[in-house]
Amino acid sequence: MYLSVLSERVHGDVALTAAGRARRGDRGFTLTEVLVSIVLMGTVITVILSAILTLVRVSSSTSDTAKVEAVLTSAADRLAGWAYLSCPEANDSGYDVIVSAAADDVDWGHVDAVVITSILYWDPLLNADTDAATDPHPADGGWADTNALVGSDGCGEDVNFTTTRTLQKVTIEARSPDGEIVRQLEVVKSNVGDRIETTP
Repeated sequence: MYLSVLSERVHGDVALTAAGRARRGDRGFTLTEVLVSIVLMGTVITVILSAILTLVRVSSSTSDTAKVEAVLTSAADRLAGWAYLSCPEANDSGYDVIVSAAADDVDWGHVDAVVITSILYWDPLLNADTDAATDPHPADGGWADTNALVGSDGCGEDVNFTTTRTLQKVTIEARSPDGEIVRQLEVVKSNVGDRIETTP
């Protein structure tokens, strides 16, 4: 009898245990489990989206850098092929028109796409002493901020070879539309090839 009661009790516990397992399997996930899985999925998605946005930014920046370099190259080529102006700052358009047209090559219409930031003029007597004419070792010269020809008759003349207007250093600046990428390039223009010999 004891054996039969024990047998029934064991079989009953097994049945209860199996029924209990079946009930636990049917109950689904707890709220905590669902929230943890949502947080984990959100973290993974955030990391993936952050990586994608970084790639897009890098790609855009690389594209803008390439365009800035292309604009500078185009502007320098246009300026090198343009006529030498003895007084570009006295001219209404100067070199600005030809340089700013380079922005059209990449469809940039913003105001500061391509600008000339400075023009320096070669002065062979810059920093020379007052007696430079008699000095056996006069100054080697240098770049001056002002053009000695402005305000004189030299600006209206045809291009002739004179040391005061042989070289000009033009600094061109290109800027991306967002202003993040800025590059500069210096172009030296010369009228030596165009000089006209005069006879006494």
